[in-house]
Amino acid sequence: MINKYLLYIDILGFSNLVKNDYTKIDKIYKLINSLNVHKHYAFNTIVFSDTILVYNSKEPRSEEEHKYLVMYAVEFAQDLWFRTVGKEIFFRGILRYGPFNHNKLSHIDAFYGDALIESYLKEKDLNCCGLFIDNSCIKYNDIFPTLKYDKNLNYVFYLQSLERLMLNTDGNLSTDPFFLNSTYDYWSILWDLRYLRDINNLMTNHPEPKVRSKYLITWHIYRARYRKILDLLEQADFNPLVICNEYDWSEMEESFSEQIESWYE
Repeated sequence: MINKYLLYIDILGFSNLVKNDYTKIDKIYKLINSLNVHKHYAFNTIVFSDTILVYNSKEPRSEEEHKYLVMYAVEFAQDLWFRTVGKEIFFRGILRYGPFNHNKLSHIDAFYGDALIESYLKEKDLNCCGLFIDNSCIKYNDIFPTLKYDKNLNYVFYLQSLERLMLNTDGNLSTDPFFLNSTYDYWSILWDLRYLRDINNLMTNHPEPKVRSKYLITWHIYRARYRKILDLLEQADFNPLVICNEYDWSEMEESFSEQIESWYE
């Protein structure tokens, strides 16, 4: 069986939605159907129930091609994250390299392999949300920062505006308005802030202790990398003025709000 880069994603809380909110389920499937991964020549996608599988259909022939596939696999998870921010949808994913096979038969799709089984079993044990990358492919990730999670998995940080903010300021805010007025460094920073605010709210206020624990662990993982920034944001109730108090946020906030509000129409 051929090794593949397999991105395994589980939409969290899906069973409760099936019981209580068919309308939101339909919206989630339409959102998944719109993902950029479906347009990429080198990847195939399988969706069943609350699970998304993405794997490479083209075999890598060089180190650069391995890096290319890993980068795009992470970006597909990042694309899903971007489209779900503020919509009370969270997911957990694992990217690994291992045996996986997908055959399109006359009436059914057959897909199986160690990479799928290992991801399925491991994902259920992770009390966290976000993306993890397995040691089997970590050496080909040279774009996204990671944090060692256990002996086999590494947590992937794909909030790129937040990452850029840390690199530009070392967490010493407020930042220069130049970066907002003249660069694209922080183009998605409001998405990052909303995600962090939602994580913070759920770790504090969700009625189920196990769910609170999941988001608390997620928060502490982010805080391990962005401690100064997250502490300041939490103290200011995630007001973007903490990031830059000399910038007019109104236009960016309006654009962000329109995207969120359209989901609830």
